[in-house]
Amino acid sequence: MKNIKLWPAFILLGLIISVSTSCSIDTPEVEEIVLDFDLTLPDDWTYYTYNLAEPLVFYAISPADKTGDILEDMWVAKYYEESAGLDVFYYAKKVEISTNAVDYELVYENQDTVINGNPCRKLVHRQKVLIETNYEDIDTTIVSSKYFFVNGSDGYLVSFNALDSTFGEFKPIFDTIIHSFDFKEQ
Repeated sequence: MKNIKLWPAFILLGLIISVSTSCSIDTPEVEEIVLDFDLTLPDDWTYYTYNLAEPLVFYAISPADKTGDILEDMWVAKYYEESAGLDVFYYAKKVEISTNAVDYELVYENQDTVINGNPCRKLVHRQKVLIETNYEDIDTTIVSSKYFFVNGSDGYLVSFNALDSTFGEFKPIFDTIIHSFDFKEQ
């Protein structure tokens, strides 16, 4: 019978354990993103939350159509410490949108809107955009329905966007989503 010396194996095992415990890798903690508002989407929509300094904090898309293209989306932008009141916030963003949009056309403007007890302003406009699809790039017109809120000193812009040709079809969905928008108690 052959004699095997086990003590060198135990020493090697002890060294491996001590080295592995002393060289632990710190994994960064993923910060949970907590939004300061509630919003209900249809079950088949996909959404993303962002923890950026500003302004995009929430983005959602409807399911793709038969060709795999997304025809409508919505987003929430939060402008930290930027608001001097609803009217000032609304007019500043309205000027910014109309200045930066291609072929901007105002469709509808409502100065006195309230959603779940929160005063807001509503703006609907058309503009030209370049949409990249799976098959080609299309220069087309979209309709955006935007709601402007102020909560504390922060301004919020909620935007619903669809092709001009499909906006009427998706407007009831957009209306249901915006009527679920509410700020959380602080």
